[in-house]
Amino acid sequence: MTTPKIKISQMAVASDMTASDYFTILQNGVNKKATLSNILKNLNSNDTIRINPSQVSVDISLSAKDDFYTVFIQGATSKVGIGTNTPAQKLHVNGNMQVGSVSTDGIFVESSESITYSAADALNVVTKAISAARDATFISCATSVNGKFSLSNGVSGQTKTITAEVLTATNTMAITINGLNFSTVTFTTIGNSVTLKYSSTTSKWCLVSNYGATIA
Repeated sequence: MTTPKIKISQMAVASDMTASDYFTILQNGVNKKATLSNILKNLNSNDTIRINPSQVSVDISLSAKDDFYTVFIQGATSKVGIGTNTPAQKLHVNGNMQVGSVSTDGIFVESSESITYSAADALNVVTKAISAARDATFISCATSVNGKFSLSNGVSGQTKTITAEVLTATNTMAITINGLNFSTVTFTTIGNSVTLKYSSTTSKWCLVSNYGATIA
């Protein structure tokens, strides 16, 4: 057996690894050696890299220069944290998050789900051309601050129904809209809703119906 050039130990590091350094790997009862570059170079579409394949309840952390918990996987809960080691949800981002690279990109939420407002910053609700079966957006505002949302422009003939699903007492939910003769829709009560239709002639949203909302 060839003596490995790298060992896992508590001794102080004497030098960095080089391209010629290698690991010894036990494969099918046979000791083999391979450099890290060879392992990565020989990967193909049929290979899989797994960390913790035995699914042991162990935390996994990836650090960067300015963030100790750049990526953190909580072993006990299988939750992932970005910038936090105490993720509260399946994916918890502690900081700003961007989805897409242009204004027409966004987060698509299935019709059975809700977009929940939970911070003082505005949440941009971006919509593309969607089917009639998914034209309803239910927006929740169940925190101690007022909701602030914006609705982007649509495509010709697109309809959009927006309904206040959850609203804390005394709070309001304001939606900034590029509308025909209006720019803001404000909800004050659960169940308030508006239906809009986008016109390519005016490049604005037109109000089709209103249930309890304040239009301004």
